[in-house]
Amino acid sequence: MNRQKLIDELERHSKAVKSIIASLREIEKLSGDREINLARIKKQVGKLKDIVSDSDPFPLDILKEWINQFESELRQTEEQVQRRFGSELEQELRQLGITLTGQYPELKAGLFTIELDFEQWQATLWYGSKQEKLSTSPLSVSDIVKRVERAKKELGSQIPEQELLENLYQAYTRVVQRVGEDAPIIKMLGEIAYLLQNPRFYQDPRKDYYKSYSRADFSFDLFRLRRFLAQNPSSRQFRLKTATRAQTKRRSDFLWVPESEDGKGSAYSHLRFEEKRA
Repeated sequence: MNRQKLIDELERHSKAVKSIIASLREIEKLSGDREINLARIKKQVGKLKDIVSDSDPFPLDILKEWINQFESELRQTEEQVQRRFGSELEQELRQLGITLTGQYPELKAGLFTIELDFEQWQATLWYGSKQEKLSTSPLSVSDIVKRVERAKKELGSQIPEQELLENLYQAYTRVVQRVGEDAPIIKMLGEIAYLLQNPRFYQDPRKDYYKSYSRADFSFDLFRLRRFLAQNPSSRQFRLKTATRAQTKRRSDFLWVPESEDGKGSAYSHLRFEEKRA
């Protein structure tokens, strides 16, 4: 091997060594909290494996042995976390009055679904049976519990049911020609979202004054109203029309609404008010 080839070969190994050192330093830093950073550590190990597979033996046999041993340790850590994660989450949610059911990777927590991804080390919180995505968080019991607690507290318009019923009726009359007709439920969402805005928004409709009102919020408010009307008969009653299978394929044509606190529910396409005469 001539001098230039030797230089080229050494430079090639030098770049690989620099990449190895960078990954090892990152692993060392992340290993301070291995459970929380498991996904990021595994990513760095993957980089090391790529370097090893693309490199000549040079001094990399030792690194290969280390990688195999370290990956075994990571698998053990992951298995330990999975074994106790569900138990810890169940205990924490129980303190909020929420029962945890289901099996990995999807756990049910009242009106919510918690989707666990141990590979990416993250959790996704859904409203209903994966109907509306609410948030994602690191795979941490405390983070998940905080998000469930916040979602439970903030879901819906949070205004009194009677006031909400009046707003719903007003939104309905803005959509249909006459009372008794079916109103597309998603059109109703747009109308009631507008009616629920703060007066400042009507005076100056900037995004700074706009209050978010999502599909999940509307769904929960409808659930709330149905429960309220079942206990407090009113001259104004509304009915929900079950969506067809074709309608459930397009989010613009349906809205899922729960029937109970345990997360059971149905998809609906239209809403109709019926005036009851005295």
